[in-house]
Amino acid sequence: MIDLLQQGIAAARAGKRNEARALLMQVVEADERNEQGWLWLAGVVDDPADMRTCLQNVLDLNPANQQARQGLAWIESRYGPPPPPAERSPDPQPDRELVAPAPEPARSLDVPEHQQSSTRPTTELDGEVATAAPRAATPTPVRPTAPVEPIVVAPPEHPCPYCGAPTVLKQQACTQCRGDLIVRAAPPDKRSLALTLLGFLWGIGGVLILLIAMLAFFLFLRLRQSAQAGQAPSSADSLLLVVAVMLVLGILYLGLARGLLARRLWAYYTNVVLIVLSLFGTLISIAAGTLLVGMLVAGLGRAQGAISAARTISLLLFVVLGIAFVLLPIALTIFSYRDFFGPKVRFQPVVEPAEHLVHYNNGIAYKNRGMWYMAAQEWEAAVGKKPREPSYLHALGLAYAQLKQPDKARATLDRALQSAPDNPQIKESRALVDQMAMKK
Repeated sequence: MIDLLQQGIAAARAGKRNEARALLMQVVEADERNEQGWLWLAGVVDDPADMRTCLQNVLDLNPANQQARQGLAWIESRYGPPPPPAERSPDPQPDRELVAPAPEPARSLDVPEHQQSSTRPTTELDGEVATAAPRAATPTPVRPTAPVEPIVVAPPEHPCPYCGAPTVLKQQACTQCRGDLIVRAAPPDKRSLALTLLGFLWGIGGVLILLIAMLAFFLFLRLRQSAQAGQAPSSADSLLLVVAVMLVLGILYLGLARGLLARRLWAYYTNVVLIVLSLFGTLISIAAGTLLVGMLVAGLGRAQGAISAARTISLLLFVVLGIAFVLLPIALTIFSYRDFFGPKVRFQPVVEPAEHLVHYNNGIAYKNRGMWYMAAQEWEAAVGKKPREPSYLHALGLAYAQLKQPDKARATLDRALQSAPDNPQIKESRALVDQMAMKK
């Protein structure tokens, strides 16, 4: 029995909830006086009613157990107090029957400890958590000789944002739904120096191109005046095309600079594309410029040493220009990567206080990412601020259905129908939840 308990505890710590639940059920079926078995079992069952049952059994055995008290307090704050027996509706699933507890004296935390020690767990698990073994007529309480190990009986600090299953920080994927727990964090609020320099570099380039375009346009006007006098060169029309292209490029560079300084993602991608094109253009210009200078020098009949010197000077000039206008933007682009893409971190479920509409929209964003547990948390906050809003209740009911909590889904959708009895979408969702429950 001790081996089964230890195996169940190890499986629970490893996040293997199904395996841990099966092992711990064997422990409490064989020895329903096992306080640690009930306590650890409370941490691996899914139904809040089953959690409450396990914790109540722990308190039957040891009313001073603080972990069980804290767990029950959390469940009541999270799911509300348990309904009276007369108000509990029968479970629609035919294979899940409630097991009536055996008649027992009423439990009270004020009973002296020597009297409480003769009592026993009065509540049994329902649903897929099987009932405990028959109780002895005169049970003798068994107190664990070793102190009870700590366990988080309520949903843990780091629940899975997709299904709500407990996880640990070192996990990269949920063991229940296989959801990816590693997400990309938000980029820093303050713009980096590298991004500022990159934006100004594109802005300066855009201004220079526009200035050159203006000069070319004045030259074009001068050529047109010459054309009217019958002395227009054939390159006047082509010069106007160059002016138009340079105007477009100048405006593009200025827009790119503004987008980078505002940390727009499209601007970062456009910057990368233009840098790659500039890199190839610069390499071609270096090769063509070196060849052109060599040909000019050779045409002038200079000595071989002068030709080599001219080629070297031209090559250095193009290399310097290439570093200034290509390699520097590449370096700044690399250093400004974190301005657009935060580091990958472990997802931390947090619901920040906000207006009810903000919570509702946050829930929609989580739902679109498949994070139904976080969507339910946000929609619960929205319902808490505006309890009779049918759209909030409808969304929350669907989230409960996705999280395999049909009772809560039906109750929430019924509340939505009370607020909007003629809403066909809510009626359809309500019927769908019943169909899902019957299929199970």
